[in-house]
Amino acid sequence: DSGLPENAPAFSSIGYPKIIAYIKGKIDENEMVSEIVKETKHYAKRQMTWFRRESDVTWIDISWIKSGGTDIDRSNVAPSSPEKSAEKVIHAWMKGLSEEE
Repeated sequence: DSGLPENAPAFSSIGYPKIIAYIKGKIDENEMVSEIVKETKHYAKRQMTWFRRESDVTWIDISWIKSGGTDIDRSNVAPSSPEKSAEKVIHAWMKGLSEEE
């Protein structure tokens, strides 16, 4: 028990309502997971729609992650660029994931 009521704003974010429903036995684990995945995909789609409308967004190529690669072509990446910063964050995150396994 966190001491927070179930209707606290934090519990309305993606996943929490489904996790609470699972804990209470209202849905099974497979339904919980599939609903969270579906909600996350819908949220990502809304984010992409929003970002596409923004004219000053800097898009960063992270296709190398999908292919399982660890290196990107750094020839046109400035040392202090958003791309370099994103690369550092992604590598740190991926390192953390591999250490958890």
